[in-house]
Amino acid sequence: MTFVLNIHGFGNGSGLHRKCCARPPSLVMTLTSKERAELRSIAGRKEMVKELITMFINEDGPPEDFSMRLDKELASHEIVKLKMKVKKKKEAKTIAEVLVGGVNAEIVQVTGHTVVVYRERKNSPGIVLKCRTPDPESNASN
Repeated sequence: MTFVLNIHGFGNGSGLHRKCCARPPSLVMTLTSKERAELRSIAGRKEMVKELITMFINEDGPPEDFSMRLDKELASHEIVKLKMKVKKKKEAKTIAEVLVGGVNAEIVQVTGHTVVVYRERKNSPGIVLKCRTPDPESNASN
């Protein structure tokens, strides 16, 4: 399934036209509010120590190889910040939804022109969410 994103007024006024692949329902990752809160906290700590990868999207829209670069960064770091130059802040979320859909990632937070994106590594996760790990005390009582 493919679709075309057309946002009028993006950048030079010509609109953003990108063909992207939608995620199959089996690959859709849904984060709980606790997981999102923990990921926001992790992103904030990584940003403070300059470990959070930031990718920029200019007024003309993402370059052709942006999805490939985003996929590579998510594979390496699991959490990435996208900063966009758009005329309206609402466009940032729409663009991010299309971009993360192509790389099977999840939007953690949208703040103005900035979007935090997360995709868990299945083989060797670098970020282990505390809210997902089972409590050892609850297993001991069973």
